[in-house]
Amino acid sequence: MAAGLRVLTLTTAFFVTLLASIATAQPSNPIEVSHLSGSVFLAPGYRTWHHEDGDSTLADAIAALADEQFGPPPVNIDRGSTGLLPGSLWAHFTLANAAETAITVHLEYVDHQLLYLRAYQRSGAADFVPLADLAMEQPFDQRLVAHPRLVIPATVGPGESMELLVQYESNVDGGFVFPNLRVWAPEVLRQQQSLETAGMAVVLGGILMMAVVAVVIGVATGDRIFYGYSIYALSKITVWATVLGFTHQFLLRDHFDWHYMSIAGAFSIIAGTWFARAFLQSRKHLPRFDYALIVMLVNAAVLVFAAVAGLTTLEVLSITLALLMYPLIVVAALLRWRQGSQEALVFA
Repeated sequence: MAAGLRVLTLTTAFFVTLLASIATAQPSNPIEVSHLSGSVFLAPGYRTWHHEDGDSTLADAIAALADEQFGPPPVNIDRGSTGLLPGSLWAHFTLANAAETAITVHLEYVDHQLLYLRAYQRSGAADFVPLADLAMEQPFDQRLVAHPRLVIPATVGPGESMELLVQYESNVDGGFVFPNLRVWAPEVLRQQQSLETAGMAVVLGGILMMAVVAVVIGVATGDRIFYGYSIYALSKITVWATVLGFTHQFLLRDHFDWHYMSIAGAFSIIAGTWFARAFLQSRKHLPRFDYALIVMLVNAAVLVFAAVAGLTTLEVLSITLALLMYPLIVVAALLRWRQGSQEALVFA
């Protein structure tokens, strides 16, 4: 009886291990592109491998794939980030085309701050070959798809499948990665891009109009706070246009650097915090809380220094701290409202 149970246990363990290895070596579900009318995300049809040193090559990824080191992604939501992740991340998935004609799809990276995006593809038993080698710092004209985010075009033959390895690289010292690519029908992505660009033009144009009106009021009244608001509004236009990729697409097409986003964001924080302190009179009415706003100003100055000096780790940490602290401006406004300032509630 004991011998029979032992044999049964070993047999079960063998099949469980076999099935697990098969599941690990292959993407969970091939992504069917023949009926793609809009867009879909890779999840749950992809698996990932993290290489902490950041200098991994295609050969390393193929070896990791053969060694079953690819596993479930660190996040499994539509726009989920890995968090602060050093090195590079690889994704493995398959695109399938059941149609009788070749189909081209666009694989969109869903964030704007990835430094490098490389893709390799193979069909059947062939070797992996380069499909795309994209970088934020490249001239915009070198992008395979004219889009403010990095986009990889891929054509799957009729009745065929295409296996892909994609490398995401943010910073060797650490960065945020969004591995869940979005798979688009090309014409739908173009329509979405047009709507996105038009929408941002309306928003940024409205902010520009507010900045101009603030300058006019400042000239008419002599109140310097309106000049402060105008500078803050202009800094907002700059940071959003830069972070969302429009500065690279329309202005700095040949020379763009990731640090520009940090510098633009830092100056926006400085302008916004200065205006908040002046408008809320936090130094007078919230003397203790005002120290937190001063820390925000100091951190923004550190961010500018780190970006200019190329101190990437300090830069990323400073950006993270700035994002965590920025809601303190709303808290300060609510505190002033509790003190009886109705204007502070509007500000909040």
